[in-house]
Amino acid sequence: MRSLLRVTVLPLAALGILSTLQSCSTFQPPVASPANKQLRYHEHIGISGRFSVSYQQEGKPSTAQGRFQWQQRSDEVDIDLLSPLGQTLARIRVTPRIAVLERPGQPTQSASNASELTEQLLGWAIPADGLRYWLQGFTAVGSEPMAASSTHTNGFHAGDWTIRFVSWQGQPGDHHPKRIDLSRLSPTTGRLGLRLVIDGWEPQ
Repeated sequence: MRSLLRVTVLPLAALGILSTLQSCSTFQPPVASPANKQLRYHEHIGISGRFSVSYQQEGKPSTAQGRFQWQQRSDEVDIDLLSPLGQTLARIRVTPRIAVLERPGQPTQSASNASELTEQLLGWAIPADGLRYWLQGFTAVGSEPMAASSTHTNGFHAGDWTIRFVSWQGQPGDHHPKRIDLSRLSPTTGRLGLRLVIDGWEPQ
């Protein structure tokens, strides 16, 4: 497997509990605005930043936080998950047909998509199919990305996920999200909240 970008995963119990993601009371689809007309969707991009997650594991509340890096090449994505000391915890490769997860000393496992695979093995879902758009400030309409408004921070729904672009950064022509909040309620795993803060942005 080619070299993958890396994510550091850290239990919140060791660093202090982050506040639970708050769902917004009103949800509207992303709408066009003068600012978002300057958004550009990149088929090939590397994105890095920080995350915090709250989820249910075996019926009990769990939390984690760390850093993430994301390498996207057209319709394929590579993700690395690392411990605080830099040890590899998991490597994930996502293609249109399959998601594959490797962990040191354990058999490689796969599923039809990354959300299903990571929920099963990590306890919380990574919705890679949606994140390929959401991380860049877009949502998919059919097979085409649609830009979200940088002045509209209310949430919108995509499947069973709710997504909010909380803040934005960058200059005109290179405008992209700074913070994204995601949440979902699963009948099997309960409520999940995922907060992403983007620090690194490298179109390729």
